[in-house]
Amino acid sequence: MTKSLAEMTSAELRALSAEIADELEKRRASELLEARERVRTLASETGFSLAELTGEPSKSRKREKVEKTGTVAPKYRDPSNPANTWTGRGRVASWLADYEKAGRKREEFLAS
Repeated sequence: MTKSLAEMTSAELRALSAEIADELEKRRASELLEARERVRTLASETGFSLAELTGEPSKSRKREKVEKTGTVAPKYRDPSNPANTWTGRGRVASWLADYEKAGRKREEFLAS
């Protein structure tokens, strides 16, 4: 039998919250890919590219910019899974946010 939310411990609720956040992130990514494909198909059927329809620069111009600026080295690393890193830019990585919710300090995860 499944526990109600009121019957769960704080740790169980945090774990459930993290699981829900991960699932929502996966679904959003999937829905985004599906939407892009539908738009790409529609654009193709009308004889346009996505860049032409949106007025965005072409991918080749974006690549040039990335090559000029380079990539940013990770600033934070997850000790339990070194593949999890975060550059310190943009939205906080979910693994780091989970540690912070558990009371740990961000400085503990600085990459060497």
